[in-house]
Amino acid sequence: ETFAEIARLQGMGQIASVGVANFYEEVLETLISETGIVPAVNQVELNPTFRQPELLEFHKKHGIVTQAWSPLARGKALNNPDIKAIAAQLERSEGQVALRYLLQKGIVVIPKSARRERLVENLGAKDFELSRAQMEVIDSLNNPEGRTGNDPRVWPGDDA
Repeated sequence: ETFAEIARLQGMGQIASVGVANFYEEVLETLISETGIVPAVNQVELNPTFRQPELLEFHKKHGIVTQAWSPLARGKALNNPDIKAIAAQLERSEGQVALRYLLQKGIVVIPKSARRERLVENLGAKDFELSRAQMEVIDSLNNPEGRTGNDPRVWPGDDA
């Protein structure tokens, strides 16, 4: 109902585009079928070790931009040995490698940091490319159980 009202405002020219967060495929299907509106963006948990390939395919099929929240897995991706090895090969930081991987996959990333030097470092993710072999190594890291946040399919659960 809320999305339908927001879509109405979009139709009136009051807002340019509509996005959602943490919507999974079934909810997106319902949303699209009931309102006729496809969200412009879906902000979801996504990082090199938790990629949600089925959701990404759904986004691609429907033209939904994927925006990753916690693209560094709250720092956990930085400790992955394969990401560390690629970073050493390229003389880049682990964060830059992880962010670059997602960027090359066409995913919008907005990493969080309160430290100026880290913000500057993160911007360096746009200044290089990973090879196909490096991308394949990181592709192999996907862990469907690798969430760092709550699963939107079950959260907040019966206790809420």
